[in-house]
Amino acid sequence: MHTSQNSGLEHGSMLTPVIRPFLTDHYEVFMRMVRKWRHLKMVKRFSRGHDPDGVNATSPGECAVLCPACPQPGKNLPHGWQDVSKAKWWLYAIFVVINANFRLKRRNILSDKTDLSLAKGWAYFVEETEYKAFLAQHLGDDTCSSHNAVNMADMKLSQGLAATGVGTVNCTCHNMKRPNGVRDFQKGKSAYINMDYLFFSTLRGTQLQMLNVLYDIAYQWHKNLWARMKSFPHSHGLNYITKVIRFFVPKFHLPAHIAKCQTLFSFNFICFVGRTDGEAPERGWSNINPVASSTKAMGPGCHHDMLDDHFGDWNWKKTVGLGASLILKIRDALAKRDEHELAFEEFNTAITPDHCSAWLVEMQAWENNPNDTTIPNLLEAKATSITQAGTWLKLSEMEAEELQRGVNTSLHLEISRSVLIASSIDLEEEQHRLMAAVESLSLHATDTQKGSIVRMQNSLHCKIETWRHAQVLYLPAVQSIINHTAREIQENAECMKLWLPSPLRDKPCDPRLQHDEWELYYAQAHDALKEICQCLQIHCSLLSFKGEWIRAQNTLSRIHGRRTVCLKRYWSTWLALKALATELQDDDIKPLMDPFATGEGRRQVSWIWMMDSVDCGDEGDNDVDVVQGVHIEWCKSRVRALQWSEEVELLKEEMCRVLQFFAWQAAWWEEQGKWHVGECTAHTEGLQAYAARQANVCHRLANHFCIL
Repeated sequence: MHTSQNSGLEHGSMLTPVIRPFLTDHYEVFMRMVRKWRHLKMVKRFSRGHDPDGVNATSPGECAVLCPACPQPGKNLPHGWQDVSKAKWWLYAIFVVINANFRLKRRNILSDKTDLSLAKGWAYFVEETEYKAFLAQHLGDDTCSSHNAVNMADMKLSQGLAATGVGTVNCTCHNMKRPNGVRDFQKGKSAYINMDYLFFSTLRGTQLQMLNVLYDIAYQWHKNLWARMKSFPHSHGLNYITKVIRFFVPKFHLPAHIAKCQTLFSFNFICFVGRTDGEAPERGWSNINPVASSTKAMGPGCHHDMLDDHFGDWNWKKTVGLGASLILKIRDALAKRDEHELAFEEFNTAITPDHCSAWLVEMQAWENNPNDTTIPNLLEAKATSITQAGTWLKLSEMEAEELQRGVNTSLHLEISRSVLIASSIDLEEEQHRLMAAVESLSLHATDTQKGSIVRMQNSLHCKIETWRHAQVLYLPAVQSIINHTAREIQENAECMKLWLPSPLRDKPCDPRLQHDEWELYYAQAHDALKEICQCLQIHCSLLSFKGEWIRAQNTLSRIHGRRTVCLKRYWSTWLALKALATELQDDDIKPLMDPFATGEGRRQVSWIWMMDSVDCGDEGDNDVDVVQGVHIEWCKSRVRALQWSEEVELLKEEMCRVLQFFAWQAAWWEEQGKWHVGECTAHTEGLQAYAARQANVCHRLANHFCIL
């Protein structure tokens, strides 16, 4: 249509003022010409002129641009694909997503008798006459929860409209409209009957053994689907008994559903789907929405033909870009596969062998029986009863352990090496507590508060001086440092440096003292990490509890304060273990199930949860919540590693299918060129030339994809 930068209509408006007064308005005639031209181009591109039976022999959906990467039996699947084991069915599964667009409305203008569609169901819209006959027999309304897909049809904004929107069935992974997968929503009609008809129309006759179906309200729509199918024509039936059909909710829409649906219908926790997100149609509407203002004022036939043309253009653009798209996807998938497999292996080594083997058996049983409700869902977090009293009890127990470590420490006249280092760690802990108490003093502290701090400083100072009498026996080089420091400044007890073996690298020191210090500090680092994990668990539980029931700011502040103390203890320990220990960054302080994390498929467990036997509590510690959290996260980590591996395998299969599809399509066009249906020699040669041109386009696309 465009031979220059201006359209044909614009060219007419550019005529000189002398000629323009003698012209009549031919806009409607011009638009009818455009509509016919689009229709002729469509049937030409799908070789309908080569068919001896003519254009009227066109089958439903035959003029739709097919997705080369999706499994198309007889076109891009390897020989013997039907005979593969059930474990490999997922490689030849089809992904379809049901969606609706309520911007593509149409006013109640004209009727089907006065404005017929030229395509007659040959492309993306279903055949109108057959559908209207079916609809006339099934006008019942279905009930559903509050959802746009159901409620939009009866809103006040639908007054004066013949169609309140458009429902579609798309290819999930590559965002292409499927043949006979588009239909208007009728005002006052149930959304279920529209979506059911689209679903069975686009999938009729499918030979594939596994189907993955996505819908925003799949949790409710699928419940009576097979019972509703019985009212459809036999040609629309789907043999669901012999097939594996699974239902999902797209990832972006999933958080709006209840917790149970978020695991049962989630792509994140199911095998044999790769890293599919299901949100492709939402990204595709941005291409078609700009034409809504034009199609809104069209009759039913023109409305369908216009959208058929735009959907065909969209599918072709996606086809041309498939090569670059798949290359980018597989590069990312290869990197993520290696990353998550390594992360799971590291996490797996931290789990005790008994738990590891037991959890693996349970997980495999759940994966192999997805529809068996008697098998518990291991990825679903069990709700725990959180009360203020229980939280205070947990905090008191943590403080009691701290008192057992610090307050009861006694110094003896005869001190061994290990006791010397252990006492120094206790003194450091007391220094941290005293420093926190000093920092908590306000500018207007009372004399009583100040006096309490001074007494604590004096008591700690005496303990340090007593400890130093034994220290100089094991570390004589420390004496000169202590004397020099005492002459230079007068330090408070909480700021006095203890001079353990770790900062004395250039001084003579007993290697056994360094070994004892390492062992004790290493144990302290693990204790600090464990307390951080406990604080994070309680913090997450309180956030959920607070959001539903109470304001727990004071309790949350205590948890945050406790976590800060643990962090300071770890950092001071890390200074002594800098050469060997892993540095703790702020980004590492993450709970197992972070409520603020985004991207389930790309996140990783922080290394603080990968300590040895992290899935076991201490003796006498019945920490069920932590063990349960580790169990769930272990299962999720395993699923993430498996899904990225599946994604790589699935993308490789899709790349092979694309090349096979172009090879099949090129051969098909070459066969079309052999038909002699022309009225004359010139006509026949034109048909052959066009078929050869189309075959050449397929060969060039395949060659281009191969060199990417």
